Amino acid sequence: MKEAEELFHALRTQQVDAIVGERHIMVVRLKQAEENLKSSRNQLRALAAYLLSAREDERAVIARELHDEFGQALTSLYLGLSWISRKLAPGQRPLQEKIRSLSAITTSLIRSVKNIANEIATRCFG
Repeated sequence: MKEAEELFHALRTQQVDAIVGERHIMVVRLKQAEENLKSSRNQLRALAAYLLSAREDERAVIARELHDEFGQALTSLYLGLSWISRKLAPGQRPLQEKIRSLSAITTSLIRSVKNIANEIATRCFG
């Protein structure tokens, strides 16, 4: 009978050891999963920050190019219209009125381009 009890005790101990071992493995795997999740969250935060920075950089480039290219072209147009206006004879009133109208439109476009470029830049750095 004692042998049976010892055998039963040994089997019971073996079962308990197996359960403890399985639980230990589960705890280790859970800790690894938590670490992986934490790492993934950190990577996601870093990626989001990088994407935001890239978007802001791209907006800054667009604002600068918009201001420089369109501003320069419109300013050249305005100066050209002013030059033509000065070269016209005083009797060419309809043509002078048209040039004044085009100059006003050009001035308005210059302001609009400047405002749009500033708005884009403000969104980047504001």
